[in-house]
Amino acid sequence: MEHLHDCDSFQLVDGDGIFDKDRLDKFTEKLKLANCGNSYSIISIIGPQSSGKSTLLNHLFGTNFNEMNATATRGQTTRGIWLARCSGSKRCTLVLDLEGTDGVERARTQDGAAFEKQSALFALAVSNIVLININCKDIGLENAACRPLLRTVFAVMIRLFSPSQHRVTLMFVLRDKTRTPSEILEDLIHKDVKELWESIEKPQRFKQTELSKIFNVEVQTLPSYEAMEENFKEQVAIFRERLFHAIEGGVGSRDHQAFFPGSGFSVSAEEIWKRAKENKDFDVPSHKELIDIKRCEDIATGRINAFIQSEEWRQLQSAAQPDSAWIPGLGVMMNNLFQACFNMYDQDTQYFCVRVRDAKRNYLSNQLLQLGHEKVCIPVLRKLQSETVEKFKEMLEKAVREGEQLSTAARSCKLSCIAFFDQGCSEIMVREGTSDASRIRDRLIGYIDTHADNEKEKAHIFELEKEKRVVAVATTIGATALALVGAAVAAVACVFTGGAAAAAVAVPVAFGSSALVGGSSSYIGARLCNRMKATPEND
Repeated sequence: MEHLHDCDSFQLVDGDGIFDKDRLDKFTEKLKLANCGNSYSIISIIGPQSSGKSTLLNHLFGTNFNEMNATATRGQTTRGIWLARCSGSKRCTLVLDLEGTDGVERARTQDGAAFEKQSALFALAVSNIVLININCKDIGLENAACRPLLRTVFAVMIRLFSPSQHRVTLMFVLRDKTRTPSEILEDLIHKDVKELWESIEKPQRFKQTELSKIFNVEVQTLPSYEAMEENFKEQVAIFRERLFHAIEGGVGSRDHQAFFPGSGFSVSAEEIWKRAKENKDFDVPSHKELIDIKRCEDIATGRINAFIQSEEWRQLQSAAQPDSAWIPGLGVMMNNLFQACFNMYDQDTQYFCVRVRDAKRNYLSNQLLQLGHEKVCIPVLRKLQSETVEKFKEMLEKAVREGEQLSTAARSCKLSCIAFFDQGCSEIMVREGTSDASRIRDRLIGYIDTHADNEKEKAHIFELEKEKRVVAVATTIGATALALVGAAVAAVACVFTGGAAAAAVAVPVAFGSSALVGGSSSYIGARLCNRMKATPEND
């Protein structure tokens, strides 16, 4: 098979246990693993050193893991954990090649057994299928058949999974098949695995749990690669189809869905390795939820940042400037922009836990609504408030000028302006019933009432001044009338006492002396005087 050169194998964990997160991020980005959601699989292999693990993977999946040169050495070839992409599968499939167990190189170090346990635990925590590569003749042996490692694997698996989850497939690959029939070999494996499962100490919740609830145990035999190379390749091709059928939709394909969405694989793998290395207890469901939380938070934060930097958001913010013109349907525009952001979040998080992604969607929604509320809605509402107050003043002035009673005009104008404000508010607001909007509306009503009261007070003062002027004029007229009467009486008196000649002198004096009388009194006095002059003395 051809190698996938653009995604060649690389060392994910080196021999010292250092996890290469940067390289993994680049690898998954190149694969576009995030687009796969949970629709990808991971296959790993464990087994004794120099048992042909890398050779098997390269023939099965078209990978390019380093293979041992049997003519030159029998020592360690693979060190640490290596990762590559399977070639030829319709479904995106990742392949992990683990360092061999029971090697002399690790035996010389204090942490040799620890690293074997850590790498096996890591493979089980992330893989759908774990190939256990052993030689046929080693069945029944303790170390060569990986019994200590399997015992450890079973012990840690009950800390990782619950029976309600989909199972991990343990595929025992029996190399260099002997004359023993495959059925007998398969029975021996199942019996051996069952005894190992029953021999380990289990927590109470697993006391009655059958092995099949956690593991799907299968067996595959293969001929010797060195002695029967062509037959080996033929059988590997059949084995490949078996594996592809399983992961692409065959029996048990649901168990071959990835444990973690592709977008969260790098973070999950790094955290699992960290915990495996620190020998910390953890379970996959809880860990998966933590990863889901972190990834959904990261996605939500990324959506918020992208929203803030978008040109559409800048245009909406410009509508909140004091000198900007009114934009009809502003709230609809903002809601559409929010919905586009939500749709992208939903697409990015579709493969995460529903409860987690919904919770973080609410967080995203609240953040965007708060942003739109504070940066656009409230400033625009304040502008609308000012415009409504000015509108009320103009309407009230016009109504009074046209003869409408002030109190009646104030009530009708107020109702009209509040309706105008409410209509504008409904077009702006994207968060209904907020206290800020209510406060702005209440202040608007206060401003309107205050202006109406001021106008009423002005009108009242004007009426009082008008009444004062009327009273002053009436008082003046009354005083004038009294003066005229007094003058007339005086003139008459002069007629009777001094005669017409005296009256002719007294009347003009009497009528003209009062400053209050003015020209009218002088005219009256002059007429009366002339009348007297024309009257004979004896009259």
